[in-house]
Amino acid sequence: MNIYHFLYTKYFLFIAIGMCFHVMGEINIPKEPFLFVRHGRTDWSKEDIALGPLDLPLNELGIQDAEKAASILKNIEKEEVVIISSELMRTQQTAAIIAEKIQLPVHVLPNLYERYFGDFRLLKESSLENILSPDAETQEAFQQRIDKAFSNALNAEAFTGKCKIIVAHSHIFKYLSFLLTGEKASINYGDVFLFKPSDNNKAWSLQKIETTSSKLKKS
Repeated sequence: MNIYHFLYTKYFLFIAIGMCFHVMGEINIPKEPFLFVRHGRTDWSKEDIALGPLDLPLNELGIQDAEKAASILKNIEKEEVVIISSELMRTQQTAAIIAEKIQLPVHVLPNLYERYFGDFRLLKESSLENILSPDAETQEAFQQRIDKAFSNALNAEAFTGKCKIIVAHSHIFKYLSFLLTGEKASINYGDVFLFKPSDNNKAWSLQKIETTSSKLKKS
């Protein structure tokens, strides 16, 4: 083994250890429920490719995913909610389909895009569990970006008193679910989940939503 191969191997081992033992972030958000929707599928979804912030549109199945989410959310009283999307095309298209169903505008906020996997961004998700490319976004940087972006989104004065519908990405959902509930969770394309705070400062609850009533409780 030459010195370059040795150092390269040691680098990836260091990154893998860091991914396992990183310190969870802190997020300053109001103790109010919010809904999380994962965007619909793209042409690369079936290959389980880690796109990160690479921008691709929804395909036909992705449009169906978005329509499924819109159908779940169609009965929400629109005066109670606001739709917030990451800036990537697949999330904006998903949010637009939901918005058309419930007749609301979409607010596109920066820095809610998916985690950047660098030179390995076109590999399968499963192969990224233990290694990262040298130019990838670190777990710490990803967490800090999402902590700030989510805090800005949920604390925005213009959205006060509204239940936020966040249309974003799977790695953001995984991070938030573990940060707020203390448990690992996954989300499929077009799924809708409700994050709800507890009454006594304990971990938040997480519930997959299959339908919504006309009134979304804030308590």
